[in-house]
Amino acid sequence: MRDYLRLWWARAADFVQIARGKGHYDAQERNIALLYLEIAAASVLSSAANFNGAFALRLGASNTLIGLMSSIPALITMLGMVPASTIVERHPRRWTLMQQSLAICRLLFFPVALIPLVVPARFQAVALVGLLSFRLIPLLFFSAGFDSFLAEIIKPNLRAQVFSWRNIIATASTVLALLAIRPWLELAPFPENYIVVYLVGGLGGLVSSWLLSRLEVPPHPPLVGKEHSSRPTLAALRAAAQQNPQYVRFLVNTLVANAGSLLAGPLYIIYYVRLLHASDAWIASLTLIANLSTMLGYFLWKRWLPRFGESKVLKAMWPINGLLPLLIGLSGSLNLVLIIVFWYGLVSPGLNLSHYNTLLEVCPAARRPTYISVYSSLNNVLAFVLPMVAIGIANSVGLQTSLVIAGLMWIGGGMLFTIWPVKVPDVSRQMA
Repeated sequence: MRDYLRLWWARAADFVQIARGKGHYDAQERNIALLYLEIAAASVLSSAANFNGAFALRLGASNTLIGLMSSIPALITMLGMVPASTIVERHPRRWTLMQQSLAICRLLFFPVALIPLVVPARFQAVALVGLLSFRLIPLLFFSAGFDSFLAEIIKPNLRAQVFSWRNIIATASTVLALLAIRPWLELAPFPENYIVVYLVGGLGGLVSSWLLSRLEVPPHPPLVGKEHSSRPTLAALRAAAQQNPQYVRFLVNTLVANAGSLLAGPLYIIYYVRLLHASDAWIASLTLIANLSTMLGYFLWKRWLPRFGESKVLKAMWPINGLLPLLIGLSGSLNLVLIIVFWYGLVSPGLNLSHYNTLLEVCPAARRPTYISVYSSLNNVLAFVLPMVAIGIANSVGLQTSLVIAGLMWIGGGMLFTIWPVKVPDVSRQMA
């Protein structure tokens, strides 16, 4: 074990040296090292954000407000992503705009920690949901361009490896953060326990932003002429669909398959806290187990994906992943939930990697930010509507039945990738 830890420490030290420009490494190698270090810092912030739902419930949020925590961000993305992507595409300093967008969003994380101190008790839950949603508005510009940016600076045959390692590092960093957060939330009084967690998370976000600012980014000439329009006409959208049938197929399949996942999303935390009476410590344990199993899953899938290819993995993993809400809804036990979440962490990276690589391949390179933004916006139409639908169903038939319904929808929708397959190259199987 000691030798294993020493090896990991040496590898981390190598990343730092490469990121600092030491040694004979090209721009892509330095960028990859920076991306690895950046995701470690960002994971400190995401570890704190894992407790947004629990924090809201502790502040007195209703089931409806928990549903709005999912719906409002989706509405912001739905309305803002495509205009933001157009601004990013035409901006002469695209990467600078994206960095500023991210920095503002990260800075707005700090006031979240102060809500229990400065907001009257009866408005605290509403203020939390409102501020967490508002900070996503400046983030639109970063979100609109980052996936396209990664596709440009990382060669296609390296994407699965780099994305896997970023996720492995993210989950490992989250595990370390949660090992500290779990006892702190249990032992420290409320709300001081959450205040400290959110302040430390904000600092991690700022470090992540600084590391991203050191990336070497190729120039992006702004689009001109007909491609300059921020509001494409119906005829233009129809023509784009005819020219890119695989993109349309991917989009339709994903929208249908995602419906079950989005329906289940807001129900988990309510089910754990209200029905199974989960504590803050248990929620931290759940997040810890989820991240440990996900880290192991990415280790496995970074080897398996090049062997099987995106197409086969995508077809198999959509319905398998859909078992998550079905099994949780049938569990009725916090201990069984931990086992189910551990299993899900092993299988979900296969879907995440194959789906993400396929998305990048079906989008034309020249207009990738806009195509990804259209994809994101349409998904967020469902993400806006379905959480509130889920709350309504849960109020009518109960949380457990609602989770089972969501699971069946997820499994059935995932079968579309077999019935109507997306035909693009398996980029993870291509040689360097």
